[in-house]
Amino acid sequence: MERDDASWIDHLASPGSSQDAALLDLRKILRRGLDGALGRRLSQREAFIEDVVQEASMKVLGSLETFQGRSRFTTWAVAIAVRQAMGELRRRRTRDLSFESLVEDRELRLPAEEGSESSDGDLDRSKVLQVLQRVIDDRLTAKQRTVLRAKLEGLEQSEIARRLPGVKRNAVYKLAHDARKSLKRGLLEAGISEDTIRHAFDF
Repeated sequence: MERDDASWIDHLASPGSSQDAALLDLRKILRRGLDGALGRRLSQREAFIEDVVQEASMKVLGSLETFQGRSRFTTWAVAIAVRQAMGELRRRRTRDLSFESLVEDRELRLPAEEGSESSDGDLDRSKVLQVLQRVIDDRLTAKQRTVLRAKLEGLEQSEIARRLPGVKRNAVYKLAHDARKSLKRGLLEAGISEDTIRHAFDF
């Protein structure tokens, strides 16, 4: 069944047969989106996707009032599912993460955006990510990049301090705080407003 954005919201918000049918269709769409976003070498891939689909569909159902129509409803819903999957994969990697791989002074590369032409929101994200990458490369110190990389991998500040030689927890906090300030300042100097930054990452 083809639905426009208003129909998705109406059907999912109405308990009963309409909601059940919409949820079934939504889960199929989320599965297709995750199937395209995840690599083929993921261990226990089908079980992982099924778990994420179930969790993401419930998250979408509980977040209907936050949908603002900057992209299609299904694009928004798939983005939620992909973020859910990426978060879980980061948590899995963190369990066996070699901290030595984080402290190498190598480039910190942000994930590339695919299909950035599909909506204004996607264009905003693509622009913000490009500027963020430039600011990371040009303005952050080696230690700031290390802390930022560790936080992106899901490590807590106390764990970063425990595993980073010669750096105490308060220093980790300051490094993260200064890195965030540099990132925000760089974005604003590039002409990206705080409203755009907030909207670009608001699914």
